[in-house]
Amino acid sequence: MNLTLFAICYVTALSTAVYIGYRIARNKYFLQKRNWKASGVETSIISLFGLILSFTLLLSGNASKDRLNLIHEHVDALSTLYRDASFVSVPVRDTVQSFVLQILEEKVFEDRSNAFEEDTLIVSSNRLYKNLWLSLLSMHDKDPQLKSDIKAIMVGVNNATALHYRIEYGAIERMPWILIAMITICSLLVGVLVGFSNGFNENDHYLAPIVFVIMTSIMVMVILDINNPKKGFFRPSLNNYTNAYNEFVM
Repeated sequence: MNLTLFAICYVTALSTAVYIGYRIARNKYFLQKRNWKASGVETSIISLFGLILSFTLLLSGNASKDRLNLIHEHVDALSTLYRDASFVSVPVRDTVQSFVLQILEEKVFEDRSNAFEEDTLIVSSNRLYKNLWLSLLSMHDKDPQLKSDIKAIMVGVNNATALHYRIEYGAIERMPWILIAMITICSLLVGVLVGFSNGFNENDHYLAPIVFVIMTSIMVMVILDINNPKKGFFRPSLNNYTNAYNEFVM
């Protein structure tokens, strides 16, 4: 689902849940002069929900940090591969260094592209890795003198390739839907409780429910946005690719 549409639906549902709780307290207790005394469990439930929300936000933040660390490792692997290629024979050197520059160039463009273009770039990057492998395999079979150079460079090639696929698969992995559903359902139930707790006052107090709706909505939206690194606002920085590319072409 589109994040903007989900945000509108979620804020509406959460506000409705608070209002339902308020009306229950107002109609079933306050207007009928029935007493209701807080037992303290309400505060515990709200605190428990806050812990769940904070824990989920922490998980999302750690996942985002792991994606960024993979990017740094990938840049380091490509840079090392480019430099190591300087010490092998010319055909292998030219093939490998050209490949590294093409990958870095695509990553630089990806940092400025939209989600649709990124999908195209991913396919292109995968093709580049496959073409490099086929080129090195062809040279290995045709020219026995290049075998030692190719074997020497293959460790770096395999490392860069593995990191590439770890980054791509890490970007499409999502938080379990059951966890998202749990947070959504719990927030709606707590919203009812917040509205219920504010329905016993003679004068209506809107500050606490409004703050609850705003804070919860922002945190849930941030969690979902971080969970979608390809299309969200919180996307891993690709500046490291740009710096590496500029280092090699200038």
